[in-house]
Amino acid sequence: MARSRESVLAAVRRSGAVERPLPEIRFAPPLLADPVGRFGETLSEAGGELRQVASAEGVGGALAGLPALAEARRVVSGVAAFASRHPDGAPVVPHDLLNLDTAVAAGAPAVAENGAVWVVPGDILGRAALFLAEHLVLVVPRTSLVSTLHEAYAVISAHKARFGCFIAGPSKTADIEQALVIGAHGPRTLTVLLYGEEP
Repeated sequence: MARSRESVLAAVRRSGAVERPLPEIRFAPPLLADPVGRFGETLSEAGGELRQVASAEGVGGALAGLPALAEARRVVSGVAAFASRHPDGAPVVPHDLLNLDTAVAAGAPAVAENGAVWVVPGDILGRAALFLAEHLVLVVPRTSLVSTLHEAYAVISAHKARFGCFIAGPSKTADIEQALVIGAHGPRTLTVLLYGEEP
């Protein structure tokens, strides 16, 4: 195997091919006239729901008013405005989140073109909660909203995060008999709380 590899590489070197620099890619993403409206539409198409709050001070009250949190018994929250609830004792390992009702996490940026939100949980419990909770709530600053994934990748530090993912809508699959099932292997609902004044 090693000899084959070397013979192929030697043939390439003998070919006389000239090394050329890669072309520079210039891409100007389109600016949306109404990024919040587009984000709400694409999020809804993916099965999620957008709620808006005028300021950071209103986040706590808005969270408390969400049915997914008002009715929840067990909550893991990575947002200071809403406390976690652990009536059976604080979770230590992901298995302790077996009956988790709702997870609340901070996210940014949010992407208008596809309704996705970049989330980097703080620890292993936060990471597991994203996928084990029945309901997921993401809290996102309006200032982080971008039009396209190209813009999102320009501002996230994916290589610095131990774990991060884009979340767009609740869990869903149509693998079996082409029948769409919501919540098949993750949260049944996703609510994005976008906070901050309009520019």
